[in-house]
Amino acid sequence: MTRNIERCDLGKYLLGQSKAILETKGTPTTTSLLAFQYLAESGFTAGRDKALNYALAEALTAFASTQDLNYETMAEKKLDFCPLIPDNSLNFTKEAICLEYTWRASDFMVAKNRGNIAAYCLRKLRNYSRELGWAPE
Repeated sequence: MTRNIERCDLGKYLLGQSKAILETKGTPTTTSLLAFQYLAESGFTAGRDKALNYALAEALTAFASTQDLNYETMAEKKLDFCPLIPDNSLNFTKEAICLEYTWRASDFMVAKNRGNIAAYCLRKLRNYSRELGWAPE
């Protein structure tokens, strides 16, 4: 699992590695594709994704350990500095990286739904900026 995290955009970010602009992703294996379809169909939305968030926290903890990164991973836990509860947070000495995941069934994550995906991301960012006092209520 740590190899997979190291190769994804989040892993590269945490390791301070750059990625190619307009990098194209490879086609997922049949096994991975089926697994993600099953997860989406099982309804990991609206707070029903806790088991997934805890599993990802374990993977991110293992990644931090193998890469000698100095952060503590939490899942479904309120941040110390505001009342928000991210899916996962990576807590460094002076900052926290909050991870919010979205799972949708069918073809939600396709180009024609870019506007809906962007709106979801912007709502999450708005909530964080309001809670941190960076934007008006």
